[in-house]
Amino acid sequence: MQIKTFAADETGAISPEIVGLGGVIFVLGIFVVAGVIRGVEDLDHADNYQVKQQDIISTF
Repeated sequence: MQIKTFAADETGAISPEIVGLGGVIFVLGIFVVAGVIRGVEDLDHADNYQVKQQDIISTF
């Protein structure tokens, strides 16, 4: 009998909507972090290309 009253009582319980919303926010956060990492890697490759194309002048 106590299990039925516990299952019917909604005080303090996490609703399925909150669980779903938390999951969506978590997945979006992963995508944002992955995008930032990819952007930083692209900038690193672009800077490396620029450095390779420059000549070092050692005479004045």
